[in-house]
Amino acid sequence: MEEDTYREIASHQDIGSTRIQREQQGEIYQIVLRLKRPGISEVEQIAALQQIIILAVSTFDRADIMQERGIIETASSLLVKSKNSKIKQLCGAIISLVGWLGIQNTIEIDWASVCYPLTQMLFSTNEEISNTGKNALTNLLEQSEDASLDWIAMKKDLEKQEIGSEAQQIDVRQKKIKICQKIISTFIQRKNHECLKHAIQSGIIDALLHLLMTQPLENIQISHAWAFYIFTYSTYEEIGFLFLSKNPFPALLRLFDHRDAFVVNRAVVSIFNILLAGSDTTEANSPHPYFTAMESCGGIQKLFALFQSNRSEYSKIRVSYCFGQLYRARELQMDEIKNEVISHLKLLLYDSDASTKNSAKFALKSLALDKANRAFIEKEGFKIPK
Repeated sequence: MEEDTYREIASHQDIGSTRIQREQQGEIYQIVLRLKRPGISEVEQIAALQQIIILAVSTFDRADIMQERGIIETASSLLVKSKNSKIKQLCGAIISLVGWLGIQNTIEIDWASVCYPLTQMLFSTNEEISNTGKNALTNLLEQSEDASLDWIAMKKDLEKQEIGSEAQQIDVRQKKIKICQKIISTFIQRKNHECLKHAIQSGIIDALLHLLMTQPLENIQISHAWAFYIFTYSTYEEIGFLFLSKNPFPALLRLFDHRDAFVVNRAVVSIFNILLAGSDTTEANSPHPYFTAMESCGGIQKLFALFQSNRSEYSKIRVSYCFGQLYRARELQMDEIKNEVISHLKLLLYDSDASTKNSAKFALKSLALDKANRAFIEKEGFKIPK
């Protein structure tokens, strides 16, 4: 019963869209905080604003997510204060885009008006702004129709080597980004198992893993990491068995060294989702089937290093959940990890978010399936809430 409760929070099909909305809200909230941070550079502001546009397009049918997080207010304030033309253009696009999408629940969407700010970006003389507008515009239009996708061709494009002239390499790189954004827009908040099945059979997941493992970290963007994450999030029942035959952990752990916290967050939550899928293949009171795979590639140490880095509270919480899965019915023998992770999970029991509290509770109960872990958790009279 406890495991069923936890899965309702983390991966149950009936509340899948709620969970991914919560993930998006967390990402948006972090972007807003980043933009409000004193001393943030213009380069960082531009990167954050571009990410807002991608998220706005991805959540075009849930514009309230953007509005509730104060995106328009933040962009408006930055528009007035900044003297940078790129920043002003991005802020203007965000204000227009989010504003137009926000009225879709009362009138039929005027796609010409919604697309206008992105079209303006498309024709910008600045290549970076133009590419952002082009990619966002393409994704937005594709989400408005159920177009068929050639997964085999997409897989081949993802596997293409970036060779030739600099212009040719950039073209290949941009095409890979566009494919990843197409994957995101195809599956985000959608239950399309038939399409997902075709994507899996084409080898898309293998191609994404290869990209994440071999590309220079500076060339890996949030779109790449999120495209892979989309598959780990899926409620399609064959996904759990699929990851049994693959070893995705080295590629995902490699992303922990990425300079973009959003990429790191996607890597962590992807690992958690894979561990959760692995739990479904075994009895609830047995050791986790992926423990050896994680341990053999240094995953335990890398998870704990990220936990200690305090890079973001989002990743720290997910890492603690990962330890709850990995050491299910297995003694956590490393004292430092045991002390810090279990202490953090106990603190999360008092979090204001109900799902965070319940997830922490289940992680502690999973750890407590081992007698030594239980004794440590329950020292000084502590009891895991029922």
